[in-house]
Amino acid sequence: MFLIAVIFLCQRAGGTLAGSRMDWFSQSTAIASWFRMRFYETHNFFPQFAASLGGGQNIWYFAYYGLYNPVYMLSWLFQKCSMETWFLLIGIMTHAADGFCMALADSVPGVSGGTVAFILGFCYVSGRQE
Repeated sequence: MFLIAVIFLCQRAGGTLAGSRMDWFSQSTAIASWFRMRFYETHNFFPQFAASLGGGQNIWYFAYYGLYNPVYMLSWLFQKCSMETWFLLIGIMTHAADGFCMALADSVPGVSGGTVAFILGFCYVSGRQE
């Protein structure tokens, strides 16, 4: 609980704990927020063209920023929550889930801790979007 309070206090003070202001907040959260706002305006899950991004681009050029990432799309249900806050919340939940899975898998009889660490480490690294 203390760690969560520190994260939110640092965020309110203008700092960032994950990523940088230049890249992470200026690009990733802004574009994910644009996807969300575009959906609210059009109710279209699959727009083909983004006229207001990059001087007009095919929407698939922005797949790198999490287009149709189910974790980001879940934020579409929470209109009042800013995308910056959402990214912090999913970061906290991801790390908590990783720790829970590690503890759960480590308690399986007959499986070595090194095997569990390798498998969960691979899943963790391959699933990161930030």
